[in-house]
Amino acid sequence: MSRRKRQRRLEEHYRTQLAPWLAGTLGACVLLMLAIYVARMPF
Repeated sequence: MSRRKRQRRLEEHYRTQLAPWLAGTLGACVLLMLAIYVARMPF
């Protein structure tokens, strides 16, 4: 029983640690795609 509780706590820890990292990576990808899109646009 204690093992299950520890595993749940570990999953919550990973989720809280991964959420900002995932959001940052997603934002960076979107910014990169936007930069490439703007760079390819003829002015």
